[in-house]
Amino acid sequence: MKAKILTCTIYFHSVHLGKSLEAIELPEDCHFLGLVRTERLVPAHENPVVQDGDSLIAIAMNPSISPALENFLQLKQKVA
Repeated sequence: MKAKILTCTIYFHSVHLGKSLEAIELPEDCHFLGLVRTERLVPAHENPVVQDGDSLIAIAMNPSISPALENFLQLKQKVA
């Protein structure tokens, strides 16, 4: 099976905003490759903190779980 790479732009209402990549628990067999911030690639091993406007780059090692990964990356904060 082929792995699938996904990207997701983070906005102010994301549950991932303000977290380091290491602190975000991805679904099984999924990994961060890094993020793009102001036209610069920041690799995951630098463990950047996610900011508004960042584009996260993640890989699903099994393409059948890529929809779950995509949904997870797009999670929004609940408004009370």
